[in-house]
Amino acid sequence: MAPAGTQETICRIVEEYSDMLLRLACTRLDSTQDAEDAVQEVFLSLLTSKPVFRDAGHEKAWLIRATLHRASDIRRRAEKRNVPLETAENSPAREEGGELLAAVRALPQKYSSVIHLHYYEGYSIKEIAKLLGLPAPEFYHLPLLLAPDGRRLSKRDGDQSLENLRGKYTAPEIVGKLAWLYGIQPEPAPRTPESLLAEFDWAKVPKADICIPEGLF
Repeated sequence: MAPAGTQETICRIVEEYSDMLLRLACTRLDSTQDAEDAVQEVFLSLLTSKPVFRDAGHEKAWLIRATLHRASDIRRRAEKRNVPLETAENSPAREEGGELLAAVRALPQKYSSVIHLHYYEGYSIKEIAKLLGLPAPEFYHLPLLLAPDGRRLSKRDGDQSLENLRGKYTAPEIVGKLAWLYGIQPEPAPRTPESLLAEFDWAKVPKADICIPEGLF
């Protein structure tokens, strides 16, 4: 590929990747302005350092890693100076996903970037590992939740849907009950996903499918 510092290459990269990199920066920053600053710094680095990429995959991986690093730097600098990051009303995270995207951004950085790249940019888990220079992921089987009589859950058979459960229970109550079913905690007490991360262990999760006890929901 041509060196990235040429005007032709810079124009192509800006046109091709600007929107995606801006969305990615917003997973670590709260405002459009801060995210735009991060992306602009990446393009400036591209212009001055003139890296030579092996192929399109190498180019994309460099841009994604550089954007995440710049966004993290901006956040760290603001936190070190005890200066709150601006919150923009027109943030892409606010416009395109509401509460769900806000929840993704609230996750620790190592999780939010992976979730964004997978669910919002369409990359596979293996592609994300390669892009971010991470080890190849291991995959685990998550057992199915079954009705008390052992059959598969179905709304046609009158089983509870998540929508119905949300009308009866708070989110922490649902999470706590599910965590108990999967062996992650000893009782079905209300919990948040964040509070379960520190004690999560795949070894606790049963291998066989799980029948939901009568009366749990």
